[in-house]
Amino acid sequence: MKNTIAGIIIGLVAGYLGPLITGYSSAIAIPETFRAFLSGGGAVLWEVFVVHLLGYGLIVFTFVFLASRLIKLHPWATAATAIITCEATLYFFHTSEYTLHVPHIVALAFCAFLSATLSRKSANISPAV
Repeated sequence: MKNTIAGIIIGLVAGYLGPLITGYSSAIAIPETFRAFLSGGGAVLWEVFVVHLLGYGLIVFTFVFLASRLIKLHPWATAATAIITCEATLYFFHTSEYTLHVPHIVALAFCAFLSATLSRKSANISPAV
């Protein structure tokens, strides 16, 4: 039950703060040196790793990791609930081009499950004797 409540809170925070931060991170221009490399389909990589990773990914990564480590919640259940709640929040309250947008979902899922994996691995490390 605590996993679900924490995941819902994390998803709501990401759903409300994500569009604000994504608005700022989307203003980051592609450097001239990368422009030739990122032309065409490569621009999706820029959108995933710069725009949406800074907007949604860091919020979800930080809060899922902290909830897993500080409150001792199950990281996978919290991450999955946070992703579903964030997408539902964006769908119902912030309808825009970022709702069910593939780069957004990739960045969100990558950061949530990376956070769950890292918090799970750091919890299983035994102390040095």
